Amino acid sequence: MKKTTKQNVGTITFQTSYNYGAVLQAYALRKTIEKLGYSSDIINYIPPIRSQAFYEKPSLFSKGISPSSLAVFGIDRILFPAPRKKRYERFMEFFSSQLKLAAETCRTTDDLRNIASKYDTFVCGSDQVWNTRSYGINDGYFLNFVPPDKRKVAYAPSFGHANIEDSHREFVKKSLASFHSLSTREETGKKIIAEIVGRESEVVLDPTFLIKQDDWNEIAAERVVDEPYILCYIFSYPKTLLETARTLKKRTGFPILFVDAVGRGIFCRSMKAMLDVGPREFLALIRDAEIVLTTSFHGTALSINYRKPFITQYKGTNSVAAGSRITGILDKVQLASRICSDKEPPPVDPFVIDYTIPLTLLDEEYKHSWDYLSESLQ
Repeated sequence: MKKTTKQNVGTITFQTSYNYGAVLQAYALRKTIEKLGYSSDIINYIPPIRSQAFYEKPSLFSKGISPSSLAVFGIDRILFPAPRKKRYERFMEFFSSQLKLAAETCRTTDDLRNIASKYDTFVCGSDQVWNTRSYGINDGYFLNFVPPDKRKVAYAPSFGHANIEDSHREFVKKSLASFHSLSTREETGKKIIAEIVGRESEVVLDPTFLIKQDDWNEIAAERVVDEPYILCYIFSYPKTLLETARTLKKRTGFPILFVDAVGRGIFCRSMKAMLDVGPREFLALIRDAEIVLTTSFHGTALSINYRKPFITQYKGTNSVAAGSRITGILDKVQLASRICSDKEPPPVDPFVIDYTIPLTLLDEEYKHSWDYLSESLQ
């Protein structure tokens, strides 16, 4: 039920990151909150630990980027400066036109306290905003700056790991105890909250599942490539997935388009690296692909949303963090057969996928997640 008087909701997430999944989940959560009848801003929180690697214009001197990624990062910008500049510009356009960022940029907890009076309710999530291993103890992402008379809601945040370090457990316990509503994106998060905080929480869908195809198409680009193609959206070099892509290319004659954040595709033989892709083009590439091969949670989620044939490989990348969120959703909708690994082959016919049962199950999860968010905001 929509509210008759609009209240202001401020969301804390990973917003202006040069990462397709992060940006699109931020957009999806803001859009869903507005559909529920609220005024919704994304608080433009850029803490020092994430500023250079994720938010500010990327450069060869960005902190927080792995040495291997940095090497590729530098080479592709030297060899292909024009398309990488175009990618940056497309992200910037999306930030300004679609995210509805608050006017103030907040870099410290004091900055967040100064803008807290603007909002009636605060929402943290989705993505790995509670990943203390990567981002340490952060009062912003745990909403510790929010006055006690304001409502605090967690929508689908992830801890990124199956457990919390001993040195961070007391901080997590104290921070989450004051939330009005708690949810996580994975079952592992639900177990952490029960163990450390002693509270029940809900497992809800990633916000990208709360947006339907028609809504995504409103912001997606027109078709990027005229001919049929195989899309690879992957991190690192997963052996089985790359071999499968090349096998499918030989079988169909379709070219392989390779998309990732740092341009690894320039080193993959028989593939075309797509270096200038922004969020809108990324949506279009998934929507129009003949099949999607990915190691990404959001690559998987958007493939399901667009009812595309897909194959997901997570083992050998970041299996604890990636595995729980990928297998969690695929188990729920009975699509675990789409997972492959270096020891497990892909489906016999990757282009064949029956969405009848998965979509019924996904609709149930959608209703549960929508109801949780709606009730939590009231």
